[in-house]
Amino acid sequence: MAVHAHFRRKIQGDAMTTPLNILFTGPPGCGKTTLVEKIVRHTNTPATGFFTREIRKKGKRVGFSISTLDGKQGVLAHKNISGPYRG
Repeated sequence: MAVHAHFRRKIQGDAMTTPLNILFTGPPGCGKTTLVEKIVRHTNTPATGFFTREIRKKGKRVGFSISTLDGKQGVLAHKNISGPYRG
């Protein structure tokens, strides 16, 4: 797994804050999503972003679900959901 972090400083009123953007990359099954879920669950810091998971049926990938870090969930793509052709 690789972790890429981006720091930047900005001034809010009289205080300096340091927002942090983190990107986790790695092969499937190495624990990226689990790590993000645990970090968000165990911190009191507001977080924004999302992660995706494979939707599998009988061992085959049939789509992707999407979950935001604030708890919203939906289907990002699925073989049984049609849409406009994009060529």
